[in-house]
Amino acid sequence: MNNSFKVKILCLVLIPLILCSGCWSRKEVENLAFVTLTGMDYAKVNGKEVWTVSSLILDVQGTQGQGDQSASQANKEIFIIGQGPTQQTAIVDYANKLARTPFYGYISGYIFGEEAAKEKLGEIIENLNRYFQTRPLNIMTVTKGEAQDMLKKPGTVNRLLSQQLTEFTEYKATASGKSVGVYLYELTSWLVSPDRDAVLGEVKTISYDAGNNSPEDEPAVEANIMDGIGVFRAGKLIDWLNDDQVRGYLLLTQKLRKSQISLPVETDNKTFSYYIGKSDCKIEPKVEGDKVFYRVTIKVVGEIDDNAGVELSPQSAKPLEAVISDKIKKLAEATIEKAKDNKADYLGFSEVLHQKNPKFWKTLGPEWREAFVKSDVEVIVKAKVMGGGKLLKNLEIGK
Repeated sequence: MNNSFKVKILCLVLIPLILCSGCWSRKEVENLAFVTLTGMDYAKVNGKEVWTVSSLILDVQGTQGQGDQSASQANKEIFIIGQGPTQQTAIVDYANKLARTPFYGYISGYIFGEEAAKEKLGEIIENLNRYFQTRPLNIMTVTKGEAQDMLKKPGTVNRLLSQQLTEFTEYKATASGKSVGVYLYELTSWLVSPDRDAVLGEVKTISYDAGNNSPEDEPAVEANIMDGIGVFRAGKLIDWLNDDQVRGYLLLTQKLRKSQISLPVETDNKTFSYYIGKSDCKIEPKVEGDKVFYRVTIKVVGEIDDNAGVELSPQSAKPLEAVISDKIKKLAEATIEKAKDNKADYLGFSEVLHQKNPKFWKTLGPEWREAFVKSDVEVIVKAKVMGGGKLLKNLEIGK
């Protein structure tokens, strides 16, 4: 074996050892403060701008050496807050209160306070996109009032708030019909878009009973969930959607799959639940002169499980499908009218027009929102009832 061959073998052994040494940064893990969630608030006090940046820091010490304890006891998030005349000075202010260096590589996302979302969202998103530790899949949310107040409350059932909001964004918010999950890359694309306005899922505090193990005089537990949608025009928060409008937004903009949306429907003085499994929406623009028309076709498939005594059969399903279609049509129309009232197109109608008819789109210029407001929209809904659960007939109980 010659010397050159020995050198090659030695290099093959040493190179993996160097590359896999475990030194992934200049900071030791023990010296990092892992930020899991951050809130951004803005206000003007005596004519001066005041930024408040609050964060949740993962309590690393609290997660070690507790294998015999529950996850709710082991996992903790510590609240920290800073203030300053700019975003960066506020961040530095809270960072200076920590012995460790804040690390944002594993952050779940951000909550924007109401005033910050109304006045400064564009500046915030630009700064986030500039920072090297920001990730495209960081979740973006908004809340009524101040974001710092939301960070002081956990998720439900002692769930870490950062985990709770991540799970809602990834699936639960849309599937339940209560909100919508938005990531940084989506929000950024909407803010710079020439044909679409933005939305964000709303973080809301709820109260619930802690259970039988709590003393009778103990107050209800407060926790945060995603419930509702904040809507924007030209990068500024302008309004909030109610429950029906949220469902309408999801049916108009999302391709729902494996959803858990239960829609109450009334017929013949009986109320039953239509459980939406999946839906698709198609928007077709048509231009006549300087007038824009849209045809919206929504196809929905679901079941009737909670049927309030409604007997299901191939014959009875057809009239029920007509009632369900009418219900969904009214939801969609009310949501479209809400967008027109807000003079904002966060539903994507103008985006489709831009794609389908770019020549006409150029003639609209900056008046594209006005064109949407003045447009005529026809909504067609085709709802399908696939069954009533595992029972083929109603149970004859008490007869």
